[in-house]
Formats: sequence, structure tokens, C-alpha cells
Amino acid sequence: VELAEQSFRDSLALKPHPIEWVFLSDLLNRYFDGREDEAVECLWQALRVDPDYEEAHYNLAWHLRWAGDLEAAEEHLRRAIELDPEYGVAHIDLGSLLLGRSFGAGGDRDAEAEKHLRLGVLYAEHSLWGYLYLGLLYEAQGKHRQATRRYRQAVEVAPDEAVVFWVYGSFLGSIGAANSEEHLLRALELAPDEPAAQYWYCRFGRSLEVRRQAYR
Repeated sequence: VELAEQSFRDSLALKPHPIEWVFLSDLLNRYFDGREDEAVECLWQALRVDPDYEEAHYNLAWHLRWAGDLEAAEEHLRRAIELDPEYGVAHIDLGSLLLGRSFGAGGDRDAEAEKHLRLGVLYAEHSLWGYLYLGLLYEAQGKHRQATRRYRQAVEVAPDEAVVFWVYGSFLGSIGAANSEEHLLRALELAPDEPAAQYWYCRFGRSLEVRRQAYR
């Protein structure tokens, strides 16, 4: 990994290119603890080279969001989408960010969140998060049929992801559906040590023995 970092830096010293700054940022963020500030600076460097490089805007938005600067994250996501209107994951992230601020309260934010999430699953149809967030939005709005449809799509896209099953299973449990049990059990099978999977089974699951095991 250290050799890869040095190779990127040598190449950038000869001829700066935004994609290499983005690759270096990703390398620092994934494989080195405590170097997030350097990873972010690489993205700023990419934008200094090319202010219209959409991937740098998208990745920078991710860092800004998790740092708590939601307004700046939203700005960069909107810019990424402006540069590439078919940037599916950017639509999904912007939709989820907007949803996080309103979460089913209705109004313009909900409508815009839905618009971007729908575009996200159109352009990034294999991303489970677009379907999950749409399901959560419709669930919060009481649109159970639409929520069910989106959660089922998430299961089809990611049949081995525990998060899909505990989110869908908890929704089914909240509306008293009999098949919530199988989804919550599947979440525990996929991630037996995941607190969220344990919590939702203990809340809606029917097997006392499984609930006891989840609490251990």
C-alpha cells in the first residue's frame, strides 16, 4: 500500500491529474488510520486541478457529511449531479441527506428527496440504498404498499445483506405482517453479532429461544 501511495505521488509530481488525486484520497481513507484530513485535502487538490470533476465533488460530499457539515455536503452533491445528471449514487446520497432532515414530514424536502431517490435507482439500479431509503420514506408517510415494493426490490438487489432484512422485517413487524419473522431471522443468520439485527428480532420476533440467544 505504501508503494501505491508513493507511485501516485510521483505521478502527481510530474503531471497533476484529478483522477489520481481522487484515487490517492481513496487509498488514504481505506488503508491508513488517522489520515482522513490528508484524504480530504487530496480531493480539494483534485478540484483545484479541475473544478468540474464530479467524482471529486461526490467524494468530498461524503467526507463532509460524516464530518457533520451537511450544508456543504449538499452543495457538493448538487454540483456533482449538475455536472453529471445520471450520477446515480449522487442522487441517492442527496435524497438520503434530504430525507434525513425531514424524514417523512411531508413538504418540499420529502418531494425532492423522493425525486432524487427515484432517479438514483433509475441510474444506479444495483444500489440497495436507493430502494431502502425509498422504502423508509414511504413507510414514514404511511404508504405501505409502496414501501413494501421498494423493500422487496432491495431484497432482490442484495439478498445477502443483513441490513435489508432487518429494515424490511422491522417494517413488516410494525404493521403486524406474519412474514416479518422470516426476514428478521434471515438478518440474524447473516449478521448474528449485529446489534440492529438482534434488537429488531427481540422487538418483533416470536421465538423466545432466539430472543434469548440474541441478548447474549
